[in-house]
Amino acid sequence: MIEKTIRERYYSLIKDSLLRSGDTEKNEEAVLGRELMLNKVPLGEIIDMHEDAILRMANEAPEMTLSEAFHSTTKPLRELFTSYSLAFPEWFQSHYRLIAENITDVIWTVDMNLNSTYISPSVERQRGYTVEETMSQTLEEVLTPSSFETAMRVYEEELDIEKKKRKDLLRVRMLELEEKCKDGSTVWVEAKMSFLRDQDGQAVGIVGVTRDITGHKQVEKALRESESRYRLLAENAADVIWTTDMNFNYTYISPSAERLRGYPIEEAMSQRLKDKLTPSSFETAMRVLGEEFASGKVERSDLPWMKTFELEFRCKDDSTVWTETKVSLLRDQNGQAIGFLGVTRDITERKRAEEVLQKEQTETLRLKIFLENVMDSITAGILVTDGSGKIMIINKAGQDIFRTTERKAVGRGIEDLLPDLAILKRAVSPTNIGKEPQEAMVTLTDGRVIPLGFNSSVLRDASGREEGIISVFKDITEIKELREELRAKEKLATMGEVARGIAHEIKNPLFAILSGVQILEDDLKLDEEQKETFGTIIKETLRMDRLINQLLTFTAREELKRTTLQITELINEVVSLNRGLLRHRGVEVKKKLSEGMPRLNVDRDKIIQVLINLLQNAIDMSQAGDEIEITCGIEDERRCVVINVKDRGPGVPKEHRERVFDLFFTTKRGSSGIGLAISKKIVLEHGGGIWVKPGAGGATFVVELPLKDGGI
Repeated sequence: MIEKTIRERYYSLIKDSLLRSGDTEKNEEAVLGRELMLNKVPLGEIIDMHEDAILRMANEAPEMTLSEAFHSTTKPLRELFTSYSLAFPEWFQSHYRLIAENITDVIWTVDMNLNSTYISPSVERQRGYTVEETMSQTLEEVLTPSSFETAMRVYEEELDIEKKKRKDLLRVRMLELEEKCKDGSTVWVEAKMSFLRDQDGQAVGIVGVTRDITGHKQVEKALRESESRYRLLAENAADVIWTTDMNFNYTYISPSAERLRGYPIEEAMSQRLKDKLTPSSFETAMRVLGEEFASGKVERSDLPWMKTFELEFRCKDDSTVWTETKVSLLRDQNGQAIGFLGVTRDITERKRAEEVLQKEQTETLRLKIFLENVMDSITAGILVTDGSGKIMIINKAGQDIFRTTERKAVGRGIEDLLPDLAILKRAVSPTNIGKEPQEAMVTLTDGRVIPLGFNSSVLRDASGREEGIISVFKDITEIKELREELRAKEKLATMGEVARGIAHEIKNPLFAILSGVQILEDDLKLDEEQKETFGTIIKETLRMDRLINQLLTFTAREELKRTTLQITELINEVVSLNRGLLRHRGVEVKKKLSEGMPRLNVDRDKIIQVLINLLQNAIDMSQAGDEIEITCGIEDERRCVVINVKDRGPGVPKEHRERVFDLFFTTKRGSSGIGLAISKKIVLEHGGGIWVKPGAGGATFVVELPLKDGGI
């Protein structure tokens, strides 16, 4: 409703204004046509339509400036908007604030003491200060000293005018002022200002619109300075200075043109642009100029226009010369384009140098790509640091080891890659340069603990001066695992040979002893004490026989009888087999078995033997009321099934963790020390691993069975 009322009143005012302008019939027809569109034309288009009236008034009154025409034509509209803004303040406030906060010019208001009351967000683009920072600044802090003096003088003049009874309440002042920016620079602005008034017409503040005209001022300054020196420079400059009309007919060419192209000035003046340039350069110049004219940039008098071309000119001796030509517009006092001003410089040598440089850069880039490909193809991590320890280069393998990227690593200190500063310092220490590769267990930033092999060498420039250090890193986890596996197999093989020899040497005499004792027991009449003694001999002889059989099992070289099965089913079966022992000892088993486990291709009986050994070992270490925890899951990174058997017993001392799998090693009373050795042998035969995990509160035995050997 508000918008429609404003439109109706606005058209009435414009119609009266246009009818009074003289062209009654045409203007009335236009106004009546617009009145028919009152309910369809949005308020935003009303302002666009107003331009017709402004331009018509300016044309009918040549002595009137465009600004005066605008002021005169929009006066009724401004009076109307003032009355409606008082009647509907909330509507006008929301609409004007939306406009103010979305234009590139800076809109601002101050009170009569020149304290800021509003400033639009575009001030930050213009001066670099935020709205909050600008609101806290005084006018003296905003303007340079000379501009502040100008502004205060004009303000005093306006205050004197305000004291008069008869004055134009809608007058506008325009100033060109230099403002200070946050980065220490300054910006020239065109500021349009008028008083804000209350209902009685009293000035209560100032509203202004500030536009950046720095570029325009720079051009003006350059033109003013060039006017005084133009002729002197033109006649003596090595560059060629020239002017043309809008059709590219030459109006002036400086004498240096003859040195550039070999043509006398009179002959050069008579040549067309097409005759001066090579075909490709002429085509380029015409295409770019055509695009500039089509965009409307050339016709706009409020914007400085300049274009730089690299053009190839023809010379009188049939050679060519490459030039850099800067072209700008010549305008008359009314801002109309009347021709072109150009400065042409010989850049032939520069073009040749650029071609050589381009070739060198291409070759350098090709070499750089080649070296990067070589670096990324190396499986070891390569780290290059400068003299201060900052990372200059890290290859793909190095990024994978340290779980980082080139963007994150380059430029940072090498200590950022590892918490183990001592290891890093040792790796790049001058005392270790050129020595044999070293190894250390290191903790990475993501918590992984890995064995790392590393060595370093000095990076020198062409003159032999030290520039940094090249360090080569390698995750040797697999190497150490292979070493451990080989060592374990060698150890088992040695123990097996010894055990096999002992077993064969003892088994026959043991059998003779057992047979003889049994015969004597049958033939002799023994009292109760003698019978007990003979029973003990037979019992211990049978125990020794079982031990020898275990030794023979340990040393036996049997082929694995693999079958495809679900490992969690074996775990459940083993727990079930030991249910009576668990109940007798008062121990419970808690199972955490992952669902959807893959089926494995293993020797069922041997894996059951391993699980029984581990579970019974855990039961032996437990007290009544304890809980044994068995977990089973998949380790994606290592591609294996992991089984953990954890008890709450006294645990395995650090010095015994490696020896618990040795043949005959035991800390349990009455144990033979063969079970864990057999378990390790079986797991290794399956290509897996078994170890004791360090930690407090009991012992955790870990078994890994690889998926690659049969995971389905």
